[in-house]
Amino acid sequence: MRNILVFIVDHNMQAANLLKYKLTGKKFTNVRVFPTPEECLIMLQKNNIPDFIITDVSFPTMNGLEFLQAIKRFSEIIHVLFLSSDHDESLARHLLEEGATDYIYRTVNHETGSNELLKNLEYLCKEISQ
Repeated sequence: MRNILVFIVDHNMQAANLLKYKLTGKKFTNVRVFPTPEECLIMLQKNNIPDFIITDVSFPTMNGLEFLQAIKRFSEIIHVLFLSSDHDESLARHLLEEGATDYIYRTVNHETGSNELLKNLEYLCKEISQ
C-alpha cells in the first residue's frame, strides 16, 4: 500500500488520538490530527491534500455540510468520511448526496464505529491504488 495521507478532524482530541492509534496499528503511517476544521483547511490551502479526511459533523464554528463543501472546493478527490454520534439519517443521506464518501455512526462504545471505519478505509485504499 502506498503512503496514504489521512487527516482526522475532531474537537474531542482523546477520540481523535485513539483513532490515530488504531489507524497506525493498521499500517496507516501518515496520519495528522486537527482539533478544528479551520486548521485542516489551512493545511489544504498549503496544498497538503490528503487521501482521506475523517471528521465529525458538528463543530462550534462550522457544521459538517459547510466543512464538506469547503474541502471539495480544494479537491474533489479527497474522500471525506464522517464518524459521528449524531444518528440523524436525513443528515447522513444529505452529506452523502453532497459528496461524502461515508457516514458511520459512532456509539458510546467507540469500537463499533471505528472498526467499521477501518474496514471501509482498507477497502477504499484498495480501490484508489488500482
